[in-house]
Amino acid sequence: MDLLEEIKREIEKGKDIEEILKKFSWKSFEQIVEAIFQIHGFKTKRNFRFKTKKRFEIDVLAYKNNYGFCVECKKWNLNWNRKSKIKEACLKNEEKCKELRKIWNWKKFKLQSLVVTLWQEDLREFSKTKIVSIYKLNSFLLEEFLP
Repeated sequence: MDLLEEIKREIEKGKDIEEILKKFSWKSFEQIVEAIFQIHGFKTKRNFRFKTKKRFEIDVLAYKNNYGFCVECKKWNLNWNRKSKIKEACLKNEEKCKELRKIWNWKKFKLQSLVVTLWQEDLREFSKTKIVSIYKLNSFLLEEFLP
C-alpha cells in the first residue's frame, strides 16, 4: 500500500494527519479508511452499491464476526455549515443501513452507521450514527468495538 507508506513517512516527519490527508483526493480518503478497518481484521467492500426501491452506495462496508459498519467518508473542508451537512450525511447513512438490512441477512449482525470525517468534530453522535475523525478512527475501533 504505497499510499499508507507515504502517509507514514509524512507522520514520521512530524506532520499532522489532517494536514497530510488534505492533499489527497476523496477517493484516497476512502481507501485509507478502508485500510484502517482491514488492519483491524474487518472484511471490507468499498463503494458498495445495492438497490431496493432506489439505488444506494456505501463508501466502505466493513464487517467482522457479528458486527458491521456502514461507513460514510466525508473529507470536507472547514466551513460554516459543515455541522448541518454532517447531520444530513448521518441521516442518509442511516437510511442506507436500514435498506441494506432488507436485502442481506443482517438480522444476527449489529450494523452501525458511522461517518468518518477529515477534521475532528464537536458532534460525536447524531441520531443513531457515530461521528469519528480519521485521526481517532483507530482508537475508536480499539476502545469501543473490538474485544
